[in-house]
Amino acid sequence: SLSSLLKTKLDGALLLQGTVEKKEQLKVSGITKSLGGQIDYLLTDKQFSSTIKAVPVKNMLQTFRFPAFVDANASGKLTYNLNEKQGESKMALGDFRLASNSMTKSIALVVRQDSSSIVFGDSSLEAAIHGNEINYTLMAKALDASITVDEAVINREKDSHNAKIAFAYDKYAVEGSVKGSIRSPRVGFDTKGLMPDQDFVKKAEKEVKRFFKRLF
Repeated sequence: SLSSLLKTKLDGALLLQGTVEKKEQLKVSGITKSLGGQIDYLLTDKQFSSTIKAVPVKNMLQTFRFPAFVDANASGKLTYNLNEKQGESKMALGDFRLASNSMTKSIALVVRQDSSSIVFGDSSLEAAIHGNEINYTLMAKALDASITVDEAVINREKDSHNAKIAFAYDKYAVEGSVKGSIRSPRVGFDTKGLMPDQDFVKKAEKEVKRFFKRLF
């Protein structure tokens, strides 16, 4: 029943330890440490709940065949009703950081700071599950930087992922969007958002042109 929530095969194995009871209703409880950290889970009839303690997000993403575009230590709770296909999750994300990729490297050309090197200590993720649709918000904060992802919708039936994303560092701020499929999302930023003044716009355009010239 839980496989319908993710609609994916596992990349690897999960070792679940616990007990199974069947009296008036089915009750399954236990723990797993297969992903690092610990997950305590409880399934009572059709109500599933779990408590997550310091589990690396990268491990969870890789196990469920999602791109490991971020890493953090997740702690929080997840609840899900198998009959109603409704649920919610609230997570605190410790030591949150972005994975290094072409997007973070392009931003670094302009703001002179690789966003993948920033550790966001105060971060959170909230998600609501409604059938095939997952709505979520992500907020990550560091001393002089922040990342916000909102109006985010993952539709498993349509295999789509859409969201608005904003990255701020020092005096610079840039907005962008997430589009595309669930496992191959496209993240794009509007470079015109990086403009405290017109001189900076010209400098940014020049740096981007130099970047592509080196590529080709």
